[in-house]
Amino acid sequence: MIIFSPLAFIFGTCVGSFLNVVILRFPKGEPIIKKRSYCPSCKKTLAWFDLVPFLSFVFLKGRCRYCGQKISWQYPLVEGATGLLFLFSYLVWLQGSINLASLPYLLFLFFASSLLFLVFIFDLKYGIIPDGIMLWGVFGWIVYQIIAILAKLASLWLGLRASELGRYMITPQYFFSQLRFWFQDLLWAVVAGLLVAIFFYALVIITRGRGMGLGDVKFGFLLGLLVSIPKIFTLLFLAFFSGAIVSLILIFLGKKKLKETVPFAPFLSFAALVVLFLGDLLTSVYLEFFP
Repeated sequence: MIIFSPLAFIFGTCVGSFLNVVILRFPKGEPIIKKRSYCPSCKKTLAWFDLVPFLSFVFLKGRCRYCGQKISWQYPLVEGATGLLFLFSYLVWLQGSINLASLPYLLFLFFASSLLFLVFIFDLKYGIIPDGIMLWGVFGWIVYQIIAILAKLASLWLGLRASELGRYMITPQYFFSQLRFWFQDLLWAVVAGLLVAIFFYALVIITRGRGMGLGDVKFGFLLGLLVSIPKIFTLLFLAFFSGAIVSLILIFLGKKKLKETVPFAPFLSFAALVVLFLGDLLTSVYLEFFP
């Protein structure tokens, strides 16, 4: 299965091309899907061969085919970064059991990494976390949960049907027990989201909105859904620790003043990506120091 790794990277660059469209059009209120891609300088509609991730930028030497204006480096950088995120997601998925029940988790990793990267860019570039993206995140999480339980039940049913004991083990009680475990996981994820949202909202009140905004509160709820308990504690530790380190470096270099704030969502996104890819390892280490 490792031989399909390049396909994961290529697929990621294509998704990264779509993320570029979202990053550029969403703040302007422009339609994301219905409107064809165009050059920001001359407004010329671009052909499909102008939109091939990476390759078009290289062949065009970083300039628009029609007006000759420079193409922003954001395009290949976002495409490449998304490709790497999809590659890491695929490699993480390969470490587990490869079957029907685990396939939704791969799609979840693709979706979550794209969403987190999108929030990272938005807060860094515009200083906002759009409510629309948060709503799509919650909706995607709900869809994933439904697909995951259906895939798990289908995998169990097919496996038991193929075994000699299947006719004895396939009972309503057995399936209801699996549903109960799923609802427990669902409940813990919602609890994690609520805890983070309440904690961030308390910080908003304490700092009077200077240290954190309501967008962070909504994002915190989504992060709780994505990683659940106990990984959410590792995520928060990494986010605050990395945020403090970067802030001190910026102050030392004179890029920021002591009372100036630094966007926090990029650190939350970074920590969430680390937890998604290395969560089990980091959480075990974290619990050793903070049992």
